[in-house]
Amino acid sequence: ENLICCDENEEKDFSQDKLPILLETLPSSSSSNSPHYHYLSHTTISNEGGMFCLSLSAPFELVNLLPTSLGVEIVSVNSSYSSTVQSGLNLLHMFSDNFQLKVRIRDSEWSEYCEIVFRRLTPIILEIKQDSQTVLLKLDSVVSRTGTHTLYLYCDYWIENLTRLPLHYTCNPIKSCQLQSPSPKKKMCPNQSDWYHSSYQQPHLLLYSAENSKLHLRVDHSSKWSERLNLDNIGLEGHFSVKELKFPNRRDRVSFQLAVSVKFAPDIFYRTKIISVAPRYMLVNNT
Repeated sequence: ENLICCDENEEKDFSQDKLPILLETLPSSSSSNSPHYHYLSHTTISNEGGMFCLSLSAPFELVNLLPTSLGVEIVSVNSSYSSTVQSGLNLLHMFSDNFQLKVRIRDSEWSEYCEIVFRRLTPIILEIKQDSQTVLLKLDSVVSRTGTHTLYLYCDYWIENLTRLPLHYTCNPIKSCQLQSPSPKKKMCPNQSDWYHSSYQQPHLLLYSAENSKLHLRVDHSSKWSERLNLDNIGLEGHFSVKELKFPNRRDRVSFQLAVSVKFAPDIFYRTKIISVAPRYMLVNNT
């Protein structure tokens, strides 16, 4: 830890100035001549002894509130660079001028550039395309007491698939172009009697966005769409069924009994709702 001491004859009087101060520094280890900026803020420890706690913070901070790593590309007047931010972690931007930002997640295309204006707290929406779906990511802006402009990037919903089934999901089953389908490693066959595959693998959490807060589910291409699920019902714990389609070479149809719950994500991810889909019944053999 570094201890910063200030003599009472210093030109800066911290007891009078309560606002963060923007400092310009030139990093010695950097090959670029562009200066870095920090906000210097302070809190009073003791008025009588003239003791203050000084802290340095970055002008910008991007926090990844997605369940996956985030690719980031930043273009500004002084710099241009790209980086990867892991889930729940942040990226510090050491320049005080406005910049252009674009992002992507695993297996997705880059979003369009959006302009980030210093201290402008207007919500921003970024659109990315992953497989056959379009996902809307949101940027929530907050200016902290230390002067840092923090950007929280999140998605409205995560779908947690606990069924080991290849689930398809959409907000409007009538418009087939809005079908949002993950790419399962193992397809279901119409004439398969054993539909519960323990070897089936799929991303644990899927990003989902819908303007009308509605969701329809189906099992692969072999079932009908479910009834509409309302995602605004926080604390919802219910069940639903989806019926298998008719096939010429089969007499019976399977009815998939599934359970669903809607809850807020924990801790710093609280802006997101998690929709968990699981089998309604689970048979456990303890013999």
